Amino acid sequence: MTSSFYLRVQAIRSLMAVKGWDAVVLRGSDPHCSECLAPRFTQVTWTSGFTGEAGDLVITSDHAGLWTDSRYFIQAVRQLEGSSIQLHKTRLPESVDIPQWLAQQCPARVACDSLCESVDSASAIREQCRAVNPDFELVPVPDLADLFWSGRPQLESGPVITLNEESVGMTRGEKISWLRGWLRDRGADYLLLSTLDDIAWLLNVRGCDIDYNPVVFSYLLLGQDSVQWFVAKGDSSDVDEDTLDSYAEVQQAGVSVEKYDSLTAELERVVSMGSVVAYDPATLNFHMAGIISAKAGSALAAENPVPLEKAVKTAAEIDGIREACLEDGLAVEKFLFWLETTLAERDVSEWEAACKVTELRSEIPGFRGESFETISAWGPGAALPHYITPKDGSTFIQRDGLYLCDSGGQYFFGTTDITRTVPTGATTYAQKEDYTLVLQGMIALS
Repeated sequence: MTSSFYLRVQAIRSLMAVKGWDAVVLRGSDPHCSECLAPRFTQVTWTSGFTGEAGDLVITSDHAGLWTDSRYFIQAVRQLEGSSIQLHKTRLPESVDIPQWLAQQCPARVACDSLCESVDSASAIREQCRAVNPDFELVPVPDLADLFWSGRPQLESGPVITLNEESVGMTRGEKISWLRGWLRDRGADYLLLSTLDDIAWLLNVRGCDIDYNPVVFSYLLLGQDSVQWFVAKGDSSDVDEDTLDSYAEVQQAGVSVEKYDSLTAELERVVSMGSVVAYDPATLNFHMAGIISAKAGSALAAENPVPLEKAVKTAAEIDGIREACLEDGLAVEKFLFWLETTLAERDVSEWEAACKVTELRSEIPGFRGESFETISAWGPGAALPHYITPKDGSTFIQRDGLYLCDSGGQYFFGTTDITRTVPTGATTYAQKEDYTLVLQGMIALS
């Protein structure tokens, strides 16, 4: 039986033939350089069947390849079966990355989704390919997946909430003032932020536009006299009360709330006035950077200053982290007690165990959801770097060997990620030895 993913690859090749493209690059990313993706930006999964969080796809007329790292090698081999897509292993001494591999094919025209390709990654492809073909062209196609993905999901948005100063230790006004100082020091008129966690930190807002991530799909354009938050989506009449209240609160700090899809027009306007716009080429998408760079001297490539500032925690944030670790740790201890006592009475599946740890976390005031998909695995599954616990047909946890639970929670006051590997019965000498060596290594690293 022909795989549906094989047929999808063939459909993209037909599109390539019509467009005159020698290759198509599909990134496992979104316009904000996110690792975890909303359904609209799962183009790699839709095309290949691969569900890992890190994977990029390249399709030529006679080859299709998926580039991913060692966390997903075993998973990729299983999921790519029958698709005609070959695994390219990354982060190994002998690895050949996408720009280098493309250059070896000597293509003339390669298409990419310019909304999901960062400036740096686009530059790497251009540099490598033009070294062997000076006439090489990287063809930017925003929302490339629209051309072959029928029924592609629309961009959805959930409620937006705000955090008060007592929770985070700094007002959004203080953060904006600091960032304006950074902007002055570099002689730029504007800074365009596209990374969702940095925008959430700067404005003291949280959302739920991506599963397991408390972020809001948006861009932020900061100038010396203005801050524009490009966030509003869809019909304004559909906006919930929490979001409206949040918009009103950030507006009191001088932040204007704009339509998400109006950024292009605003960038064109400020560039036409001779303004200099700073952006981080490692994270800004190729499409928006192209608009900024349309006029000579209008672009200033600079490292985003927010991550380093965000890394220095305030006293309030440190208190929140401690509270999150304490409350979350108690929930995990309750879970391990439940698992031990329940296994003594009846069978427990990996899926049931995953649901139980989430249930216990949900009893904590301030719980906002899981911080990632729980990995609940016994035996062979526990040995995989990123096991996916199936809802249907989940393995039952046996009363011997080792069980792993890798899970975490999102709270108003902090985020957790905790992994515990515990014996569920008798263990072998080899298991004890390996467990002890890993423990000793972790202690040494800590």
